[in-house]
Amino acid sequence: MPKPNSPLSKLPSIHELIRHPQVQTVVNRINHSTLAERAAQFLEELQSYLRRRAEQTPNIQQIAERFARHLLGHGDTGALVMNATGVVIGAEFVVPPLAEAAVQEIVRLASEYHLAPSQYQVWPNGAEQNGIGQNGAGSAQVGMEWAKQLDQLLQECTGAESAWVASSTASAQLLIQMALGDTCEVLLAGPAGLVDSATLGLAGIAPISTRLAGENRIVLVEGTGMLGGPACGIILGQRKRVDKLRHHAAAPMLAANSLTCAALRATLNLYRTEQLPVHQIPILQLLSAPLDNLRQRAERLAPLMQECAAVAEAESVEGDSPWCQMGPEDEPASGASLPASGASLSASGASLSASVSSLSAPTCSIALRPAAEGPEAARCLLRSLRSGQRPVLARLANERVMLDMRSVFPRWDQALVAAVEQA
Repeated sequence: MPKPNSPLSKLPSIHELIRHPQVQTVVNRINHSTLAERAAQFLEELQSYLRRRAEQTPNIQQIAERFARHLLGHGDTGALVMNATGVVIGAEFVVPPLAEAAVQEIVRLASEYHLAPSQYQVWPNGAEQNGIGQNGAGSAQVGMEWAKQLDQLLQECTGAESAWVASSTASAQLLIQMALGDTCEVLLAGPAGLVDSATLGLAGIAPISTRLAGENRIVLVEGTGMLGGPACGIILGQRKRVDKLRHHAAAPMLAANSLTCAALRATLNLYRTEQLPVHQIPILQLLSAPLDNLRQRAERLAPLMQECAAVAEAESVEGDSPWCQMGPEDEPASGASLPASGASLSASGASLSASVSSLSAPTCSIALRPAAEGPEAARCLLRSLRSGQRPVLARLANERVMLDMRSVFPRWDQALVAAVEQA
């Protein structure tokens, strides 16, 4: 039992924790007795951690967020990682997180039967049913309305005349080649989103709205870029050209599925309805974090990491590092021709792949000098971090492991220290 004046006395009761709105979003799927047991275990572990670290007690909101993630479990795939590379957009083999609203929409649909969006149909008349029988006509019409709403939402947010969503940018490129050939100009806008990166103190990625100039242009955007949505390829352009994509026989096979479309809609709605969408989109939260904030966190965590057995020295270091490895292409393609490999669109021999350049910005990192000696010591520490219970992705520089705070969510801070302890 903590003393009355102890910081541990500020921890919530089991009842308060279970009743918190952040926790209530997931408790409906868990037996109540099991929930109480997990809450008690979670609070006991949190007390033990705070006693060891003598840190300031987190508030009820922070505790509830951690407990909600604890309830969702770690999964059996071991695929969850902490990204400390500093690369927020375009990190290799890493899929960025979705906004909470998008996650909730996926959970809502995935837990029930639901209609798939018939976004490969042609509207407004909806006459075609693409092989759907008479009995399925009503359901197909509802699916078309859902897809039409997504189209209208993309129009409203981007200024495009029409839109179509593919399962990936590669699928989108393939469909453009098959349906349009060399009849129009195709611009790979890659990570472009609805927010100008300059407003976040960064440079290099203009918003989608500035890429749509020209009637004879199709713009292709990656959903996981500045938009902060699900992985998909978003095609924007004139309706007559986008409708050709919907007409094509391959469209149903290359279209984004219902959960992807639902997550994209929920993300776009945040831009339309929220006064400050930057606070709701995880990717934008990271990119908009002030350097002073990153420095304070690094200076707070470095002494804790230096106490770890695998670390001889940990210090806060400032410098420039890439935050995006999906740089946009300034020059559009003159056509939609695919090279023989089918890897990317091309024009006059110039590659238009999504990895054109790296965009850098000031950041703050924790530099770890390993306790072990030898030319491979830093690389061994890096491998150890990557093979931990919650893998940590980092980078090497000057024989040290760099944990770049630009891509680290504040909620990971304690887990990051724990990962270094376990290395």
